[in-house]
Amino acid sequence: MSIFWKTYAILFSFICMGRISSLLDPNSNENIFYNLLIQFYPLSSIYFSLNIGLLIVSYISSIAIIAYAFKYNVKWLQSPFLFMLRIIFEACGHYYEFQTIKSSFFHSQFFGFASLFVFAIPLIPSYLAHWRYISKNP
Repeated sequence: MSIFWKTYAILFSFICMGRISSLLDPNSNENIFYNLLIQFYPLSSIYFSLNIGLLIVSYISSIAIIAYAFKYNVKWLQSPFLFMLRIIFEACGHYYEFQTIKSSFFHSQFFGFASLFVFAIPLIPSYLAHWRYISKNP
Protein backbone atom coordinates (compact mmCIF):
# COMPACT_ATOMS: atom_id res chain seq x y z
CA MET A 1 0.00 0.00 0.00
CA SER A 2 2.92 2.33 0.61
CA ILE A 3 4.00 2.22 -3.04
CA PHE A 4 0.47 3.29 -3.99
CA TRP A 5 0.64 6.39 -1.80
CA LYS A 6 4.12 7.29 -3.00
CA THR A 7 3.06 6.99 -6.63
CA TYR A 8 -0.18 8.86 -6.00
CA ALA A 9 1.60 11.65 -4.11
CA ILE A 10 3.92 12.25 -7.05
CA LEU A 11 1.02 12.04 -9.51
CA PHE A 12 -1.06 14.46 -7.44
CA SER A 13 1.80 16.94 -7.28
CA PHE A 14 2.05 16.78 -11.08
CA ILE A 15 -1.71 17.39 -11.31
CA CYS A 16 -1.35 20.47 -9.09
CA MET A 17 1.60 21.74 -11.12
CA GLY A 18 -0.34 21.19 -14.34
CA ARG A 19 -3.27 23.21 -13.02
CA ILE A 20 -0.97 26.03 -11.96
CA SER A 21 0.75 26.11 -15.36
CA SER A 22 -2.64 25.99 -17.09
CA LEU A 23 -3.76 29.08 -15.24
CA LEU A 24 -0.50 30.92 -15.90
CA ASP A 25 -0.29 30.04 -19.61
CA PRO A 26 -1.87 32.93 -21.56
CA ASN A 27 -2.97 30.57 -24.36
CA SER A 28 -4.70 27.99 -22.15
CA ASN A 29 -8.47 27.60 -22.21
CA GLU A 30 -8.73 28.31 -18.50
CA ASN A 31 -6.76 31.55 -18.70
CA ILE A 32 -8.73 32.73 -21.73
CA PHE A 33 -11.99 31.84 -19.95
CA TYR A 34 -11.13 33.92 -16.87
CA ASN A 35 -9.79 36.85 -18.92
CA LEU A 36 -12.96 37.01 -21.02
CA LEU A 37 -15.16 36.57 -17.98
CA ILE A 38 -13.44 39.43 -16.15
CA GLN A 39 -13.64 41.66 -19.25
CA PHE A 40 -17.40 41.22 -19.56
CA TYR A 41 -18.24 41.00 -15.87
CA PRO A 42 -15.58 42.61 -13.61
CA LEU A 43 -17.04 41.16 -10.41
CA SER A 44 -16.14 37.70 -11.68
CA SER A 45 -12.57 38.42 -10.64
CA ILE A 46 -13.78 36.86 -7.38
CA TYR A 47 -13.95 33.50 -9.20
CA PHE A 48 -10.42 34.02 -10.47
CA SER A 49 -9.18 34.88 -6.96
CA LEU A 50 -10.88 31.79 -5.53
CA ASN A 51 -9.20 29.68 -8.21
CA ILE A 52 -5.80 31.13 -7.33
CA GLY A 53 -6.49 30.42 -3.65
CA LEU A 54 -7.48 26.87 -4.56
CA LEU A 55 -4.24 26.37 -6.45
CA ILE A 56 -2.17 27.63 -3.53
CA VAL A 57 -4.00 25.45 -1.02
CA SER A 58 -3.82 22.45 -3.38
CA TYR A 59 -0.07 22.92 -3.78
CA ILE A 60 0.42 23.04 0.00
CA SER A 61 -1.84 20.00 0.33
CA SER A 62 0.24 18.14 -2.22
CA ILE A 63 3.24 18.72 0.04
CA ALA A 64 1.21 17.27 2.93
CA ILE A 65 0.30 14.23 0.80
CA ILE A 66 3.96 13.72 -0.12
CA ALA A 67 4.84 13.99 3.58
CA TYR A 68 2.20 11.36 4.34
CA ALA A 69 3.38 9.01 1.61
CA PHE A 70 7.04 9.24 2.54
CA LYS A 71 6.30 9.31 6.31
CA TYR A 72 7.69 12.76 7.05
CA ASN A 73 6.47 14.46 10.18
CA VAL A 74 5.88 18.14 9.43
CA LYS A 75 3.80 19.73 12.17
CA TRP A 76 2.43 22.75 10.30
CA LEU A 77 1.11 20.49 7.52
CA GLN A 78 -0.83 18.41 10.04
CA SER A 79 -3.15 21.27 10.86
CA PRO A 80 -6.88 20.56 10.52
CA PHE A 81 -7.22 24.20 9.46
CA LEU A 82 -5.39 23.40 6.21
CA PHE A 83 -7.75 20.50 5.54
CA MET A 84 -10.84 22.67 6.18
CA LEU A 85 -9.40 25.46 4.06
CA ARG A 86 -8.86 22.95 1.27
CA ILE A 87 -12.48 21.77 1.45
CA ILE A 88 -13.73 25.38 1.35
CA PHE A 89 -11.59 26.26 -1.67
CA GLU A 90 -12.50 23.00 -3.42
CA ALA A 91 -16.16 23.91 -3.03
CA CYS A 92 -15.74 27.50 -4.23
CA GLY A 93 -12.69 27.61 -6.49
CA HIS A 94 -13.65 25.37 -9.41
CA TYR A 95 -15.72 27.84 -11.46
CA TYR A 96 -14.09 26.90 -14.78
CA GLU A 97 -14.58 23.21 -14.11
CA PHE A 98 -18.16 23.86 -12.97
CA GLN A 99 -18.94 25.61 -16.24
CA THR A 100 -17.27 22.81 -18.21
CA ILE A 101 -19.32 20.15 -16.43
CA LYS A 102 -22.49 22.19 -16.83
CA SER A 103 -21.93 22.57 -20.56
CA SER A 104 -21.22 18.83 -20.81
CA PHE A 105 -24.60 18.11 -19.24
CA PHE A 106 -26.22 20.36 -21.87
CA HIS A 107 -24.65 18.14 -24.52
CA SER A 108 -25.78 14.86 -22.94
CA GLN A 109 -26.04 13.25 -19.55
CA PHE A 110 -23.34 10.76 -20.44
CA PHE A 111 -20.80 13.51 -21.19
CA GLY A 112 -21.86 15.38 -18.06
CA PHE A 113 -21.28 12.42 -15.78
CA ALA A 114 -18.08 11.50 -17.64
CA SER A 115 -16.63 14.99 -17.13
CA LEU A 116 -17.73 14.97 -13.49
CA PHE A 117 -15.99 11.62 -13.10
CA VAL A 118 -12.79 12.90 -14.76
CA PHE A 119 -12.63 15.98 -12.54
CA ALA A 120 -13.60 14.35 -9.22
CA ILE A 121 -12.04 10.87 -9.16
CA PRO A 122 -8.35 11.96 -9.01
CA LEU A 123 -9.12 14.08 -5.92
CA ILE A 124 -10.71 11.41 -3.73
CA PRO A 125 -7.50 9.59 -2.65
CA SER A 126 -5.87 12.94 -1.87
CA TYR A 127 -8.55 13.68 0.71
CA LEU A 128 -8.09 10.26 2.26
CA ALA A 129 -4.31 10.71 2.44
CA HIS A 130 -4.64 14.23 3.81
CA TRP A 131 -7.14 13.10 6.46
CA ARG A 132 -4.92 10.19 7.48
CA TYR A 133 -1.94 12.54 7.71
CA ILE A 134 -3.87 14.87 9.98
CA SER A 135 -5.17 12.10 12.21
CA LYS A 136 -1.77 10.33 12.17
CA ASN A 137 -3.34 7.08 11.00
CA PRO A 138 -0.96 5.52 8.46
